[in-house]
Amino acid sequence: MKEIIYITPVLVPGSSAASRRILANAKLIQLLNYKVEIYSGLNISEKQLVDGVTVIPSGVGIEESNGLKKLLAYRKSVLYFIETITKQDLNNLKGIILYSGYSFYLSPLLRWCKKNRIPLIFDSVEWYTPTKFYHWFFKPYFWNTEVAMRYFIPKTKNVITISTFLDKYYREKKCTTVILPPLFYEKLNKKKSYRKSSLKLSYTGSPGKKDNLNQVIEAILELNNEKKSKIIQFEVAGITPNQLLNYKAFKEKNIRNLPENFITYGYVSMKKAQEITVNSDFSILFRKQDKTNTAGFPTKIVESLSLGTPILLNYSSDLHLYLHDNINAVVIDDFEITTIKKAINRILEMPTKKLDEMTKNALETADKNFLISSKKMTMNTFLKQIKI
Repeated sequence: MKEIIYITPVLVPGSSAASRRILANAKLIQLLNYKVEIYSGLNISEKQLVDGVTVIPSGVGIEESNGLKKLLAYRKSVLYFIETITKQDLNNLKGIILYSGYSFYLSPLLRWCKKNRIPLIFDSVEWYTPTKFYHWFFKPYFWNTEVAMRYFIPKTKNVITISTFLDKYYREKKCTTVILPPLFYEKLNKKKSYRKSSLKLSYTGSPGKKDNLNQVIEAILELNNEKKSKIIQFEVAGITPNQLLNYKAFKEKNIRNLPENFITYGYVSMKKAQEITVNSDFSILFRKQDKTNTAGFPTKIVESLSLGTPILLNYSSDLHLYLHDNINAVVIDDFEITTIKKAINRILEMPTKKLDEMTKNALETADKNFLISSKKMTMNTFLKQIKI
């Protein structure tokens, strides 16, 4: 049986979007009758089986490192991997896929793969740019990724991309490419029941600077003050109550305690995040159109659809290809508070039959586009075309 190895500094198993992507892609490759092993930057003493995929440690405590120390740990980890793999029979090795690590992994891997005539594939999911120009000088991670994106990754000749933006970029670099958005391999469909007395919106994740929550908060505060027939609840996972209260919408109104219709849980397990999403009427995702968001693809969109929860959002990345207004989503064009209020009012006026229909459409969208079985033919074609 032909074998493909995934190597990554990412902690696998883990609750991160990166960890879940690696496992889902590995499960997809297994569907094509390949043996798959993941070499993870996990500081454990022995290999383990994770959802049917063998995970082997190649780490040196990478997750515990920061800055330049982390990049040096990357280097040590990939050299350990090369030393380990060199001792094995390479006859059945079809290829090596690298997720993350970038220049510190790619430089030695490119040399080793060329010497041993093993195809190297990069799984490209992002193009981070610093929020401040001076971060280029003080944050080595940006050097690591930028040099890789422009110089090392094209040298692999084979790229798995998460978006059409990245796919176009690497096709123009003469790479063999395949687009794999975030995928899932376990159907988590659950029944939903809509409440007549309230509308529940949810957000799960770490908003940072990429997700816009302030205008949503402002819109909900105004709508509830206007005494609509339904109370609008907003459940948030990923930030603490104090962090939520620090948003401008609360501070400008001198609100020091969360209103009872705002519930935030801080960091939660993946199971709890799924529970919050499935029990909400709509999840939300508002992102600005910039290079980082255009190159990436929000995993939380796939999670929401796979749980039968339609989404209130604006378009970014490739979302227009999968989400359609009044079908499986409510789509807005800007972040104006009046626009968000109108969108929420549209949802408030939807009959239960329409909400049920949108739930069904969300599940169908997930199964058709993001379940690993939907990408079998595409991935099979790619693996047959990879270059050395």
